[in-house]
Amino acid sequence: MMMRTVADIGNSELKMMINGELIKQQNVNKRIFGRVKSKEGSLQHSVTNLMNDIHVHVTSNAIERDGKFYVGYRAAHSNGKPDALDIELGDKHKRDLPVVNVLSVMASKAVQTVYNEGEELPKNIEIPASLILAIPASEYEPSKARFLESRFKDNEHVVIVYVGEEKVTVQITFEVVKVTREGVPALYAIFEGESDMFTDFCELYELKNIDGQYFKDKKVLHADIGDGTTEYIYSNGLNPVPDACWGEKRGIGHAIEGAIKLLQEEYEGGVDINRQQFSELVTDSDDKKHNKAVEFLEETRYMQAQDIYNDIEKSYIYKTASKAEVLAVYGGGSIALKDDLYIKLLEFSRVNDIQLLWIPKKYATEMNVKGMEILSEKLLSKVSQK
Repeated sequence: MMMRTVADIGNSELKMMINGELIKQQNVNKRIFGRVKSKEGSLQHSVTNLMNDIHVHVTSNAIERDGKFYVGYRAAHSNGKPDALDIELGDKHKRDLPVVNVLSVMASKAVQTVYNEGEELPKNIEIPASLILAIPASEYEPSKARFLESRFKDNEHVVIVYVGEEKVTVQITFEVVKVTREGVPALYAIFEGESDMFTDFCELYELKNIDGQYFKDKKVLHADIGDGTTEYIYSNGLNPVPDACWGEKRGIGHAIEGAIKLLQEEYEGGVDINRQQFSELVTDSDDKKHNKAVEFLEETRYMQAQDIYNDIEKSYIYKTASKAEVLAVYGGGSIALKDDLYIKLLEFSRVNDIQLLWIPKKYATEMNVKGMEILSEKLLSKVSQK
């Protein structure tokens, strides 16, 4: 059976849907060397807990060097600082980390699925798969999309998944791979959105209950605020306008990076943490550095919000020629930056006769992955008809 997979490769979080099931992981990994002591527990427990304990060996010509890795939660909670995507460098299509992490999650899910079907751990699994991914609009070029597609489609991938003291060899072959630009899949998530996605919108504009069909004939300026990039997509009905789609290296991740630098200055270099660890510090009120971390993040977050507001203003005037009828705001950064952005964008929308669609927290972080899932269903339906 085809493993139908979509992956939203965020700078902090990897969101995937595999055969309709949503899976989230911290988008980090750690290359490891030598023998790793197996964790104690029954085989059943090891399989059930596999997504929090991903330990794999990846062999693939798609990556620079084969090797053993901790992925996601296990990498983030092992000793030392894990590898993460560099939000300043970008170029996700060239990085090995997304390839390793996507393959590892797919292989681990395959092990869980096969075990749960027969309650036996196989030695080998072969997976035919389809995959849809997205890269930032600020990086997107057809040649880059084809390059990333070829890394998955034109290579064989072998992932050894360690399950307690056992191991399973998973071979993944991609039959269909499609790379699009971030923000575009979210169009479909809006158009096919449930009515509760638009509850606040209806209250704001005194509308009866609506669903995503309301926006299918609208000119929409989208602001997809992420961790390392913010994508500005202009769509006319069902179609994005390519020349009006762009992105900038802005987002909550840059605010966190700035706050980390301020924290390091405050403690005179006595702090060495990554973005994921800083985020945990901000939520841990018992940590002695918590108050300073929160203070610095509020400052750097405000500066990111100002830059994003300016981008939206320029996008509306120069990219949409002031024709946009709806401003849609979503992405993980829309949650963190709402206090700094919402009132200003509401006023901006009122002055320019635009409707503001601020996607609720319940849906904001999953717009791209849910949109890619819809695209995946449509793509495979077309392939099967050929």
